[in-house]
Amino acid sequence: MNRFTSCLTITLVILSQCLFAQNKFHRGAVGLTFGTNQYSGEICNDFYRFGNFNSMLGLNYSHYLTNRTDFSFHALMGKWGYKSEKNNSFSTDMLHINALLRVKLLDLESPRLMPYVFGGVGLNNYSNWLLKNKNGTTLLTDNEGNALNLDELEGLHGTIPVGLGLQIRLSDNIFLNLDETFIFQGSDGWDGIIRDGSDNMLIHSVGISFGLFHWKDSDKDGISDKLDKCADTPVIAKVDLSGCPLDTDADGIADFEDICPAVAGVKSGKGCPDADGDTFTDDVDKCPQVAGLAAFNGCPDSDGDGITDADDSCPKEKGIAQFKGCPDTDNDGVQDKEDSCPNVKGVAALKGCPDKDNDGIKDSDDKCPDAAGTKANNGCPEVKEEVKQLFAQALTGVKFETGKDIIKTESFAILDNVVKVMMENASYKLNIAGHTDNVGDAAKNLDLSDRRAKAVQKYLVDKGVPAARLLSAVGYGDKNPLGDNTTKEGRAQNRRVEFKVEF
Repeated sequence: MNRFTSCLTITLVILSQCLFAQNKFHRGAVGLTFGTNQYSGEICNDFYRFGNFNSMLGLNYSHYLTNRTDFSFHALMGKWGYKSEKNNSFSTDMLHINALLRVKLLDLESPRLMPYVFGGVGLNNYSNWLLKNKNGTTLLTDNEGNALNLDELEGLHGTIPVGLGLQIRLSDNIFLNLDETFIFQGSDGWDGIIRDGSDNMLIHSVGISFGLFHWKDSDKDGISDKLDKCADTPVIAKVDLSGCPLDTDADGIADFEDICPAVAGVKSGKGCPDADGDTFTDDVDKCPQVAGLAAFNGCPDSDGDGITDADDSCPKEKGIAQFKGCPDTDNDGVQDKEDSCPNVKGVAALKGCPDKDNDGIKDSDDKCPDAAGTKANNGCPEVKEEVKQLFAQALTGVKFETGKDIIKTESFAILDNVVKVMMENASYKLNIAGHTDNVGDAAKNLDLSDRRAKAVQKYLVDKGVPAARLLSAVGYGDKNPLGDNTTKEGRAQNRRVEFKVEF
C-alpha cells in the first residue's frame, strides 16, 4: 500500500467515525470522488466500451437547497485520452471543475435511494497534451495539415456538464453517489481531427460524502430542526425521536393534553374513548358500539340516504323517505323492488316500464313505440278503413301497358290518392310489391313485376312522397297468386300491385 492510499484510508476512517456518531441531518456534505472518463469524437464513440478508461480522483461538495434540489461542486484530476492501434491516439493531463444544480426525482427528505438529474457549467484545464498516429509517431499537424497549436488545446476550456445519478444513504451522515456525467466541450482538435463536431467525454464516477452543518434545535427538545417534525413543542411536553410530543395511547392527542392518556380516545372528547370511532364519545353516543353520524346522535345510516338503519327498509341501498329508505333508481315513482324496468323511467300502470307513445303498451312489447297504437295490432296504429279500401282498389286498379312497366293514365287517379294518404299520415311507411300471372317465361315475369313495382315507387316519389318512407319496391313474378291462373278472371287478379303499410 503506497503513502497516498494509506493516508486516504486513515482519513476516511476518521471522517466516518466522527460524522457517523452525530446521526443528524445536515445542510452540506463533503467527500471524495473516484471516477474514470471516456472519449467520443471523430475517431470513434468510445462511451461504455471496455477498452480505454482514464482514472480520476477528486473532491466533491453538495449543499441542501430544498427537498428536491441541491447545489454541488466537483473538482477531479486525472487523464483524458484515447488509445488505438488503427487510428490516432492522444492523452492529456486534466483538471475538471464543475458547478451543478441537482434535481432529485423524489419529494422525500432522506430516502435510502434517491435518483436525480443534474446540469450546470464547468471548466477543463488541459496540460502535457500528446498526439500520436497508429504507428506511435508523435504528430504535430492535424488531419488537414495545419500545425497543432498547443495554446489552443491546452489551458482552460468551458464545458457544459449534464447527467443523472443515484444517491444511496448509508447512514444519516454518509452517502454514496453514482453519477454518469456527459461533458459537452463545444471545441475540437485534441484527437488531431478537425471536422464539424467536438471532442466530448463521459465521466463514470463514485463519490462518498459526509454530512456537515447540522441544523439547530429551536425548541430545545434535543432534536434538530431539520429532523424535528414538531419544531415548536412546548417545554412541558415529552417528545419522541421525531421531536413530536409523546402520545402513549396513540390516539393522536399528546399526553400533556390527553385527559385519558392511557386509553385511546378522540380529540373532541379530550382524549377519552369513542368505541365505535364516530367522533362521539361513548357517554353521549346513542349507538356507542356502531359508528354513526352527528345528525342521528351517533347512530348509523349505512347507505347515506338520510334514514337511520333502524328505520330503513333497505339499509344497504340508498333510497328515499317515500319508500322507507328503498331506492327508486329511475325516479319514476315505482320503487326498484316493484319496478319491472328499474333503470328506465316508466309509468306505474305498467309496473315502472316506459310507454313513449302513451298507448298503454310498454315499449319492450310495442312494435311501434313512437306511434300510439292498439294492443290487437301489437302497439301499432290501425290502418284507416278508407286506406284499406284504397289499397284494395289498387290491387286491380293500377294498370300497365301490355308487357311493359309504363303506367296507364287511367291509373293516375288511384296513385294520386295513395300520394294523398301518405302525405296526410306521416307515420305511414310503404312496401310496394309487383305480381304477374304465370303466362309466359317466369324469369321475364319476375323482371317485369319488379320494374312495375319500381315504376309505381318512382311515380309516388315524383309526386312528393319522401323516398325514405317507401321502404321497398320489389317484384315477385308469379310466385304469389291470388286467383286461379287457369282462368281469365284468376289471371286478372294475379296481375296486381300491392301496398302494405308499416310504421
